[in-house]
Amino acid sequence: MVDAVWMVGDLHLGRQPGRLRRFAAELGVPLSAWSPTAALRALVEQARVARPAAVCFAGDVVDAASDAFEAFGALRGAAEQLLAAGVQVIAVAGNHDGTVLPRLADQLPAVRLLGRGGRWEVQDVGPLKVLGWSFPQAHVSVDPTSQPDFAEALAALQGPAVGLVHGDLGVARSRYAPLSTARMQAAGLLGWFVGHVHQPGLAPGLYGAGEVMGYLGSVVGLDRGEPGWRGVWAVAPEGDGLRLRQVDVAPLAWQTLEVRVPAQVADVVALRRHVERLLEQQVQAAPVVAWTLRLQGRVDDPRLGAALAAELGQLPVVTRAGARRDLWLKVDDQLERAIDLQELAARPGPAGRVAAHLLRLQSPSDDLVAERMRVWKSRHRDWDDLASVDEEAMRASMKAAAWKVLDDLLRQVEAR
Repeated sequence: MVDAVWMVGDLHLGRQPGRLRRFAAELGVPLSAWSPTAALRALVEQARVARPAAVCFAGDVVDAASDAFEAFGALRGAAEQLLAAGVQVIAVAGNHDGTVLPRLADQLPAVRLLGRGGRWEVQDVGPLKVLGWSFPQAHVSVDPTSQPDFAEALAALQGPAVGLVHGDLGVARSRYAPLSTARMQAAGLLGWFVGHVHQPGLAPGLYGAGEVMGYLGSVVGLDRGEPGWRGVWAVAPEGDGLRLRQVDVAPLAWQTLEVRVPAQVADVVALRRHVERLLEQQVQAAPVVAWTLRLQGRVDDPRLGAALAAELGQLPVVTRAGARRDLWLKVDDQLERAIDLQELAARPGPAGRVAAHLLRLQSPSDDLVAERMRVWKSRHRDWDDLASVDEEAMRASMKAAAWKVLDDLLRQVEAR
């Protein structure tokens, strides 16, 4: 991608992945090696090689005012290195950036704080123009796209342009700059890149004009609630649209691995081998991955999940091919016991009747599900999306409910 612009979502410098402190101690590395500051260092290193036309920050570069001293030093150093490499540095302020970004722009005039004071501004960046707006204070309840200067800035635009802003996309009421998607789409820009929400709303690929509008996401996940591979977005005009590519700079990723445990797994050794095989197949884009293993299925001994968690707790870090380090963060144990439904259905009592009901649900020729669908649709005639519920979805829902009832009944029997 020639003359690409790099768009950077929420960094939140000053934050550290505190839940991984024990792993960092075991490996003998500082916790900061997995922090947003480390991601910023990696960003600078890669940008000095790739030479994008600009690096554009979409706000919330700093996590909190209490982090401003340490974060400012890291941010200023990064900006100086980028500028020295011939890379423009552009930013819009978010709700966390009230003092840090204006201070940076004052000390380094080559850094452009776009839209300072809450006014829309345009900056030429290589092959693109960037239209941006910054938070003038921590809370903004008025939609920035409703301001008169938004229409004025659009009227003055000439050539391919993208928007850069921080706020609540498509939210009617918010203290964090509610943004009208209708007005943004009507602006006629090639695309919009938004900060604030940490889950990315973009995907790599080639897009037509106006097809890109979404959150950049956090550059590095800050906890288990921000899973997946993260990074910054390289953006370049191509044809009449934009091409997007993710640049991997995150030193850490949080991932959940769904593990469907085969019924024949009989002990913790076999279970661990099964998990290891699945992990070896995972494509990784970060040097360190904190895993949550979600175990599902029906096995003869449902205590296997707890046994695996205890074993992994004794060996929490595994180094794999390519020097990837897997951290065993958590085992989410959803294993259930295997039950012989045929044998149980032959018994009298509530559990036997539920087992017989489950056997009927497993038969595609049985009319139980079809009858339930007819009753359900007759009771929900006014529902807007009746077509979204088909017989397979109904069958799955009925089976899940029946299994829950059966498990509860068997536990009650065992407790007597």
